[in-house]
Amino acid sequence: MTNISLKRWGVNRGGVQMSLVSALLLATVAANAEKTAAKAANKGSEPEVVPTVVSIAQRFATFRCGVDAPKSCAMSTRPGTVLEGFKWGSSRRDVVNVYAAPDGIYDREFNPLLAKVAPGMVMQELELARENKKSALDQGFIEFADHPTGLDASPLRSEYTYRNGESALIVPERDARRLFFFFGKAPNDHFWKVYEELPLSEKTALGASFRDAVKRLEVAYGVPPLVRRAEGAEGESWATAEIQDARVHLRLVDRSREKIVGLVLEDRQTLASLPKLRNASGDDPFAIDPAVNAVTRGGISDPNAEKAPSATPPARKSLKKKK
Repeated sequence: MTNISLKRWGVNRGGVQMSLVSALLLATVAANAEKTAAKAANKGSEPEVVPTVVSIAQRFATFRCGVDAPKSCAMSTRPGTVLEGFKWGSSRRDVVNVYAAPDGIYDREFNPLLAKVAPGMVMQELELARENKKSALDQGFIEFADHPTGLDASPLRSEYTYRNGESALIVPERDARRLFFFFGKAPNDHFWKVYEELPLSEKTALGASFRDAVKRLEVAYGVPPLVRRAEGAEGESWATAEIQDARVHLRLVDRSREKIVGLVLEDRQTLASLPKLRNASGDDPFAIDPAVNAVTRGGISDPNAEKAPSATPPARKSLKKKK
């Protein structure tokens, strides 16, 4: 009966079997596609994990300054202490003293030069240059309060917020610039991040490109860093590469267009508390006050000002001819 019925409709048994096989194949392909899409969605929702190493300080000097790194390039292995004796939680005045105090960074920089010259004009010029560097430190202080700053138009804009008690101290270096970031008002401000702008070149330890710097970071610490895109306030984006240990978060920032790379060290304890510390609205200081905007939307007018003459002349009265 079955064969007769199938033949009546122009379909044989083999055709039915092929139709069933095709349907099963299509169903299998569709199911696999759904599984793949689900995995991709889950992968996208999973938080990215920053690789953790035993100690960033252990190999930091070699990574940042090369095999023959000077002592000034080393990171301290003592808890809470970073670059050249700077401690997390230090005040801005403490950071300034690390540079300007007797036998501080600037004294150690100039002492070898002073030792090579005899008393006289050259020695006086060197001493004056040293004292000028010390006195210029406070001029690099920026407070992110209610007014925009010169850093807002730079790639550093995403490193701070306004109206949250944040500030920075900019210190020029020989071949770079170093920025110390703080939370809180002086004298209770505390240091939590340092951002170095280092040159990219074939002659530097980090190499001639951001890719070179990332590769050397991987070689130094034995793990590939987490590389991702960062988004700026104005829609710009750049790449970052990150690793961390128990107390320090290290981040490279791609600024290849400027022939530099950003090297950022952050206190992980403060980093984890940023949502609480940055609790202000973060409104753009460039924005016009809403009240002012509402008043000026239709144009500003002075109620006491005289009315401007009409652009169209008044209509002339027709003169009646005398009879």
